[in-house]
Amino acid sequence: MSVKISPNASNLCNPEIQNLEAYLLRTFEPVRPRQEFVQGLRGKLANPTVQKTDQPTFLQSALLVGAGILGSVLVVVASVKAVLSLLHAFKVLRQSKA
Repeated sequence: MSVKISPNASNLCNPEIQNLEAYLLRTFEPVRPRQEFVQGLRGKLANPTVQKTDQPTFLQSALLVGAGILGSVLVVVASVKAVLSLLHAFKVLRQSKA
């Protein structure tokens, strides 16, 4: 099976592209797809189906909200601890200089 490349302006302008296309034609052998595959693909493209996603359950939603609250509390606690550590370090530095 031979494949013909239709000439267009972009292919004719650049000899490197022509060389690349010739190399690809020599290297790869074209494959004819199965008829069932083509028909299935045409059907999917002509009549796309919308897939419905499952809604999260109450338990999943509750766990997600709980994890968000717990994460927020941990960030606040860590921030307060960091600020207190910095204040304590500056207080110690001030006392040692005096």
